[in-house]
Amino acid sequence: MCSTSAYGGSAYGGPASAARATLRRTVRRSSRGREAVRTVRTQVAHADPWTTEALYALPEDGMRHELLDGTLLVSPPPSVPHQLAARRLVAALGAAAPPDIEVLEAVGVAVPAGLLVPDVVVARAAAVHGAQRNLAATDVLAVVEIVSPSSRTQDRR
Repeated sequence: MCSTSAYGGSAYGGPASAARATLRRTVRRSSRGREAVRTVRTQVAHADPWTTEALYALPEDGMRHELLDGTLLVSPPPSVPHQLAARRLVAALGAAAPPDIEVLEAVGVAVPAGLLVPDVVVARAAAVHGAQRNLAATDVLAVVEIVSPSSRTQDRR
């Protein structure tokens, strides 16, 4: 099963899917000013539904992994302009934030439906400094999702 997710990536491994999910990786190359897309698929065996523990057990592969309702969402790494915008926003918000607030880039936020990774997170400093892997949604004050021209439809769902 493979579908476009509501949170910026492709969805894999939902409750009705088979035990083997197909992960998609999109590679963008510029050719004469035009964008070309190539998809590389990797098979990953997994029993449904996905859990936060299973997500953290995945090897680091440069992709962004999120969970929503037991479904693994996998997105390609952000583009350079996307990362530059995120870094600049984190720097500006961080400079303006009071000492009891931290501004982070691409950190996991545990929500009732799973684990999401917004581009920018504004959270209580005490929670940030006490966290091991992710933040609880109750400690998050604001999130930012940067909308990229190439993923506008996915980013806004």
